[in-house]
Amino acid sequence: MLRSRPVIFVCEGNTCRSPMAEVMARQDLADLDARFASAGLAARAGAPATEEAQAVLVELGLDLGGHRARPVSVVPWGEAAWAIAMTRAQAVRLRSAGAGAGGCRIGVLGAPGVDLAGGGPSPACEEVADPWGGDRDAYRAAAAQIRRLLAAWRPVLGAPVDDGKDAG
Repeated sequence: MLRSRPVIFVCEGNTCRSPMAEVMARQDLADLDARFASAGLAARAGAPATEEAQAVLVELGLDLGGHRARPVSVVPWGEAAWAIAMTRAQAVRLRSAGAGAGGCRIGVLGAPGVDLAGGGPSPACEEVADPWGGDRDAYRAAAAQIRRLLAAWRPVLGAPVDDGKDAG
């Protein structure tokens, strides 16, 4: 079951896109047997979500106030079911950082269910642009895109995991 193996959303600093995806997934996919977290490839440990990300999620009835960034280097990848990046380049960097260790699948939010952990080129797909440094409308656009792309992951994340990692 996924509940014992988290889905980790990944972006650069873990202050905009990946924490928004984490919190939205908790709301939008709450009925699935899954848990969600986030991390950043270049995260400064302990940094809060940006003010704009927090404000946009408040508009959606969600809270990022308690979020603190964590770098991918501290994620126990062998315990994760999926590492889902916002861009194809981030997925490649995740693979280089060893995120595929221990059976963790590596994906891109815009390519539901495509596992890149084994190597090979990532498929052409929609990517979530980084709103960092942009205005609130840039964050709103990113949030809307993330929410739409998350919906496409529902059948993947709702499917039983049969990889030998999910002991009773």
